[in-house]
Amino acid sequence: MASFNATIRLKAGPYSDDQIDEIQQIFAERVMPFVWWVSDVDAENGLEPQLRQHGFDYYGDESIGMAMTLPGRFQQTPAGEPLSVYRVAERHDVRSWFATLLQSFGATPDEQTLEAATTVYTYLSNDSLSGWHLYLARLGSQPVGTCALHLGSTAGVYSVGTIPEARRQGVGTALTRMALTDASSAGHGIASLTASGSGARLYEAIGFKEYCRFREYVWRPPRG
Repeated sequence: MASFNATIRLKAGPYSDDQIDEIQQIFAERVMPFVWWVSDVDAENGLEPQLRQHGFDYYGDESIGMAMTLPGRFQQTPAGEPLSVYRVAERHDVRSWFATLLQSFGATPDEQTLEAATTVYTYLSNDSLSGWHLYLARLGSQPVGTCALHLGSTAGVYSVGTIPEARRQGVGTALTRMALTDASSAGHGIASLTASGSGARLYEAIGFKEYCRFREYVWRPPRG
């Protein structure tokens, strides 16, 4: 999956085409796709046409970079019944977490991908040094939404998704608020995330503000 691999920043030199080739080769040798995040500054420096010349595709996806200052104690809004939100770390729960995340984006994983992702995320969520926390929401007994929190230099919120039939019921808000509550309790003062245009309204209601935008260019290795 391209979204798991990314180039975030390039300090372009006089031979930027060679730099792009070098980065591309890292992923080509592993037969892995990846995303190149392009900021407005990158666009002004002419990076986008270069990426297209190197075989990158742009599908119109633009991510909004947002951040907020966390209060000393972030008050979580209780989830309404029958919605429940909790942190997961057991393998069977992590498996449900990943399957629900992909379902929220309209994707169905094959068994090999599901097993590999479950193994990786189970390891990360049980390693206290990794900084990763996973959250799963259920309506009754059905998994309906996901969120991930990474505690690094800031509290990063990721992988917020709700399956189509459970949207507009406060699932994403409940998940995000629980993650921010844990981040605040851990002593973090700033939270950051990237959002889609529709998702940005949800985060603005919580207290996030827009600071930048990124466009996502995708490269995939040739088939065969």
